[in-house]
Amino acid sequence: MVALSSMVPAPVKTTSFPTSIGIMAIAWAGSEIRGIFLPASNARALLNLIRLRFGVPKARFQKDAPSFVKKLAAQIQKHLDGKPQRYSVTRISLPKPDTFTGRVYRQSLKIPHGTVLTYQDLAERAGNSKAARAVGQAMAKNLFPIVIPCHRVIGSGKNKGGFSAHGGLSTKMKILAAEKFGEIP
Repeated sequence: MVALSSMVPAPVKTTSFPTSIGIMAIAWAGSEIRGIFLPASNARALLNLIRLRFGVPKARFQKDAPSFVKKLAAQIQKHLDGKPQRYSVTRISLPKPDTFTGRVYRQSLKIPHGTVLTYQDLAERAGNSKAARAVGQAMAKNLFPIVIPCHRVIGSGKNKGGFSAHGGLSTKMKILAAEKFGEIP
């Protein structure tokens, strides 16, 4: 028999941390990362994004976080300081690998640090060469930026594509610059 208390989902908690591109946040519940949040216009706006995303109107930044959250925050800080990191995704709830979005995310994990792929290239690698727009939609819904490197996916030609985070393309280019990436080829 399962105790009722084990069926109650763990509450979403969040912590903020400084990076070279601004204050970011990580949300977690129990032992699972639920989201990584790029900088917003200020800390209050960042917290409001988290509140809206998870429907927790009273969410507050925690002063302390579990070691796996602290480790991820430190890795992201190093990454944005130009020191490539190898992230573990075992605590991240990715879409199932048999879905197109799941395949897109898993293929994006293979894009090497300091390089980019087009939406079309990523669509082909995910198994549907005609789904470049669907790749763009999947990237826009990415809850794990930096770790799932949506910033490394661009439009064709010299088109940088879009970026749904605060700051838009400016934020995307700051992240690529931190990876020592030059001009869009």
